[in-house]
Amino acid sequence: MAENYNANGFAFSRAESRVVGAEVGNRIFTTYAETFITNFTAFDRFNFPRLRIAMMGAQVTSSRNLNSDESLFQVRTSFYGVNIDGRDVEPFIDVDLCRTETFGDAVKMLHGPRALTRGGLPETVRGTLVKDWSEKLPTVGPAINIENYGLVHFAEFIFKPGRRRVNLVRFSLGNDAFEEREQIERARQRATAKVRRAIVALEGEGGGGNLIGGAVEGNGSPPDG
Repeated sequence: MAENYNANGFAFSRAESRVVGAEVGNRIFTTYAETFITNFTAFDRFNFPRLRIAMMGAQVTSSRNLNSDESLFQVRTSFYGVNIDGRDVEPFIDVDLCRTETFGDAVKMLHGPRALTRGGLPETVRGTLVKDWSEKLPTVGPAINIENYGLVHFAEFIFKPGRRRVNLVRFSLGNDAFEEREQIERARQRATAKVRRAIVALEGEGGGGNLIGGAVEGNGSPPDG
């Protein structure tokens, strides 16, 4: 847990994470991971607030039956009091995508049932759990484009077989934002699905100085010991 952070262009009043796990049946293990952040603010280089979020959180629950080859997942995420450049906006979360239990289910929902028959499953699917906003916002692929600041990914998901990760917010600033715009455009030209919702096998993992505000991950593994 961390409290009253204010440095490097970001501030929040409280951030906390928790992970618990237990054997809930014969060779069946469940793990629950969550993270929450309150009163989050992102400032530009002039120390002007560009993004405020009163509260945001995400949870990943995984269940693993050791007699089965695949873990089952469920994801939840929420945002309250989102303000971008003085505008109050509300993200609408794709609850159906959050409830997909297997990697194959997630791919099928994102790209249709035919996606499972064209060369097999991709290794990774990535995009946003936000299916829409309360009002129209400028976007670049799945990210919100904040003018003269950078790209902000809300509820960014990274799903792989046996693993799910949710970044509450990821910032791509400066040169990284420029490079990501080019990368998204290349992915858009390759992809058959709408790039705003998902990018298949996006190069890299969002490195190169990108900043993540809160993340939660589950891998479906039983606890050691």
